[in-house]
Parts: sequence; C-alpha cells; structure tokens
Amino acid sequence: MSKEAKEDFLKEPIYPITEPPSYDQSSGKILSWDFICSEQAITDNFTLYTSLDAQEKYKLFKNAKGSEDYIRARDLQQNGFALPVLQANRTLFKLNKFLTIYKFRPPPAAGTRLFSKKEDRYVFCKVERRWSIGYTRYILEFTPDFDNPNRKFTVTMIEHSRKPIIDISEFNGKRLRWTYSRYFFSGTHWAYNLNVLPPDTPSLTDNLTSENKVNSKNPLLGSSWGNVLIPRSRRGYVYESNHCVGKLYDALQIIGFKSTKFTFQKHTMDTNLSPESIFSVDEETMVILCIAAVIKRIEEIKADARKSR
Repeated sequence: MSKEAKEDFLKEPIYPITEPPSYDQSSGKILSWDFICSEQAITDNFTLYTSLDAQEKYKLFKNAKGSEDYIRARDLQQNGFALPVLQANRTLFKLNKFLTIYKFRPPPAAGTRLFSKKEDRYVFCKVERRWSIGYTRYILEFTPDFDNPNRKFTVTMIEHSRKPIIDISEFNGKRLRWTYSRYFFSGTHWAYNLNVLPPDTPSLTDNLTSENKVNSKNPLLGSSWGNVLIPRSRRGYVYESNHCVGKLYDALQIIGFKSTKFTFQKHTMDTNLSPESIFSVDEETMVILCIAAVIKRIEEIKADARKSR
C-alpha cells in the first residue's frame, strides 16, 4: 500500500445521514450501520464490528506499535474507531448456557498502549436457553455498565417452534420481532428482518407468566399437538409489521470465507455521531446486537444438524 493510499485509508470515514422516514420523529436524523461479523474457524466464536472498514483498520493497527502508524492508531482507538464492538463466545459443557457476550472498550485515554482484546473487555451479556413445548426461550442477562456491576436487566427472546418468528420482550418502550426471510437476496443462507410491532399486534412475550413462560392463552402459541405435528412455516412476511428497522443475513461463501451482516437503522437526535465509532452504539443498539448474535448461533446449530443427517 502506497503512502498516499494509506493516508486515505486511515481518514475517519464520513457517511451521509438521511432524513427520518414518515413514521419516525419529525426532528433528528437516521443513523445507519452495516455491522460485520468476523468468525473464528476453530472455536466458532465471532466478533462484531461497526463496519468492514473498522474491521480492516483494526487488523492493520494490531501490529502498529513501534511503527509510523502508532500515534494515529492510538488516537483513533481512544476515540472509539478501528475497534470491535462485541465478541460472542460459545459456552461449552454447561447445561442451558448458550453464549457469553463481551463488550469492548477503548484503551485508556491517559495511557499510551493500543487496544487489547483481553484487557479492554468485560462480560456484557450471559445467555441461557430453555426448551418448552411449542417454543424455545433465550434469557439474556445484561450487566451494561462496567463501572456499576450492580446494575442488571433481563431481556427474553422466544423462538416459535413452527412459525418463523422470534419475539423480544418489551424494552425501551418497543416490542420487537425478528421474522425469518430466507430469500432476502440470491446467495444468502438465511436472513431475518427486524420489525417494531404496533400495539395491536400479538407477541409471544405478551403477558408472560411469573416463570417467564409464554401465556397458555397466547393466540400465537396454538395447541400442544399442533406445535408438534404442523410443518414449520417459512413465510415470515405474514408476521411482519410496516416498520422494519434492520436486516440480519448470512452471505454466500466465497473462496472459503463467509460473512454475516447486520444492517440496522436508528433514529438519533445527535447528528454529530459517526457510525464508525463504537461510542455511537448506544445501549439499546448493543442489546439488539446481542439478540442478533443469538440468532446467528441458532442458525449455525440448525446448519450443523442438517449436515449430520
């Protein structure tokens, strides 16, 4: 890479932020991300970045110490650029344990070292899986604040066994639903759309029991026999709303590599945010990213099961 090309590559990217669509607030802007997932072939763990550009810069800066790029790399990383956002690790040999998700932080602002994947992370989310007739629950327990480990909250994901939906318990005043959409475009192995549900649309998370299970009167659940005998539907569009805010999809393998991508849009009043910086990824978006990581793992397990048949 020439010196001119490298300088251009290291510039902070600038992205246009479009006006909000008609269903959103009348002020502010829409912030868009194309999160990229990098997979580790041996462990099946994976890391999320704010973009392909952030991933490439992170790789470039890993060995920047002692080079002419060191000061530039340190300054960018301390401001949240060229860093991973989350890392999802499989939890092995523990009943009901599903994933452990780490959140990354920039290196210390007063320090001189570069980012370290081991030193600059903490456990952000622990995921458990529970099976029931007709559905599977995923309980995500969050510890979102590194400086306040006593602050915790829980989000529940419910995957229907026959309908192509995964409903999310309400948080920040929103009810979310992921719908399976295999044929998002040619070359994808699987795809999901992220929808915000209107108040009058039933969700599997409506009126959960004291044990955090689906209410037996929920209209989406159906009968126990039906959830065993009825073939699984793939028509996710039937259960979508008119407010789609994101897409998660796994792209075709090319020369031994594959890419999982999460495209997400969020309304923000802060028009100075850059989607490249991990500082722009707020708590609500972090929660949605963790949910996307769980879905990715669910699809990997299904793919492994198909291969073993």
